Amino acid sequence: MKRFRSLKDIEKERYRLYLEKELAGYKLEYFFRNTRTNFSAENFLENSVGNWIGRTIGRFIRKKTNP
Repeated sequence: MKRFRSLKDIEKERYRLYLEKELAGYKLEYFFRNTRTNFSAENFLENSVGNWIGRTIGRFIRKKTNP
């Protein structure tokens, strides 16, 4: 556990955690807003399949180069 030297350190950490939480909430809200407005099943499938193929090829190349 992190030790704090003073009350000021505790307040700084509390404020940092508050900002982190606010930022996470904002990112989540932004993500869902974009998902609702820009969602299309075709793009979703293309991205999913493309990502899967990219990861598979990447693994294959890594296995070949690092026996």
